[in-house]
Amino acid sequence: MNIGSLRWKLTASHLLLVVFSLTVVASYLVPALVRLQRDRYQQSVLTEARMAARMLERYQSEGLTLAQLDAVADTLAWRKDVYIGVKDAEGRPPATSR
Repeated sequence: MNIGSLRWKLTASHLLLVVFSLTVVASYLVPALVRLQRDRYQQSVLTEARMAARMLERYQSEGLTLAQLDAVADTLAWRKDVYIGVKDAEGRPPATSR
């Protein structure tokens, strides 16, 4: 019996077991981490939107016009590609809205 051949078989079987174990763990962890990140992002966006809504309510109570509120809303975006705007009671944006 060749000792080198036995050593290779043991090493290969252990390596195969490690690769299989890592594949199983990764197939569980990757989707779980993606869900966690998505949930945290959604919670963050919801928090930012609520804060913007409260600020706009305060400005509205001070008597700002719809166009002025829309201008304020435009400055509240927390990222460049986020748009925050206002609408009138019928759901129409002001003429100055983008």
